[in-house]
Amino acid sequence: MKTKINLIICPNGFGHFRRLNTILDIIDLQRFDVTIFTNKEAISRFHKRIKLKLSKEIKIKNVPNLPISLDYQVKTSNKILDIFNFIDDFDKDSLIISDNYPEVFKFRDNGILLANFFWHKEISKFNDDKSYNFINSPKKRFITLGTIFSKSYIRSLKSFSQIGLFGNKKVSSSKKNNRILFVQGKGAWTVNYPLLFKRYIEKHLTKYDGEIVIDELLENFEHPNLLKDITYSSAKDFKNLDKFDFVIGRPSLGIVTDCLERNISFIPIYDKEDNEANHNAKIITDFYMVEGLDVTNMDHLLKNDSKININVSFSGAADLMNKINFMTDNG
Repeated sequence: MKTKINLIICPNGFGHFRRLNTILDIIDLQRFDVTIFTNKEAISRFHKRIKLKLSKEIKIKNVPNLPISLDYQVKTSNKILDIFNFIDDFDKDSLIISDNYPEVFKFRDNGILLANFFWHKEISKFNDDKSYNFINSPKKRFITLGTIFSKSYIRSLKSFSQIGLFGNKKVSSSKKNNRILFVQGKGAWTVNYPLLFKRYIEKHLTKYDGEIVIDELLENFEHPNLLKDITYSSAKDFKNLDKFDFVIGRPSLGIVTDCLERNISFIPIYDKEDNEANHNAKIITDFYMVEGLDVTNMDHLLKNDSKININVSFSGAADLMNKINFMTDNG
């Protein structure tokens, strides 16, 4: 008899579905009965950018009100926690894997939590909220898996184990393409990106003679007077990132991982109030610095003739599978 696995996927951004795809690529559907709980509209949206490895054996349950970053700014903790009461209906023998939702374990004692940060810790109004004390309860037996990007309060959890990034190192050409991609991403922190991009281009790229490609989400971007016209990205550009020399934008884990896979320099631009982006930007910058590349200095980047190989582990899916096997084999 197959073991049931319920995957609860946050629909907030591309990185969550990128992880999901890597998991689906490695999970044994002969052994596990998999159901995905997420927002179906988000699946349709991100499917255009990354072909999700769905099959008829995998069931999808629509949970349209799963919270995203903005919800944590406007809703109370009790209202957010109440969204997850559907967990009570899960088979008690099923294994729950939650992508970035600790709230799931308000309703279940055991399972696997994938998290580099918690939204309720990033939003100031939750700082003194006692509603999340269950996370550190000795009665809870869930394990928390995070990566090199995990914040200190995640690492301090007794249940924490570090795993590799979700992805695969790809062979990419070291040839220069004279193309730069600006990515905005989705979420609550993207409102200032048209201005941030405009300022960056004016400061660093007015004499750049290559092609500048802007995230299609910024279709009406008022770019400064450049030597060449700006073009807008398509889903094809995200599937062919190795056609770019640099990617510039919000350092969300999904796009950053894509760049690290392909040895592409990522230049982080972010809102000062965006805690996740500030944290990720420091880690990325330090990574490249170790290899002799200063991603804070565009002049340095433009003079550099080749891509730099970043030494980082992409064992996340295999590490997760080992945890799944251990938990299902040992009850």
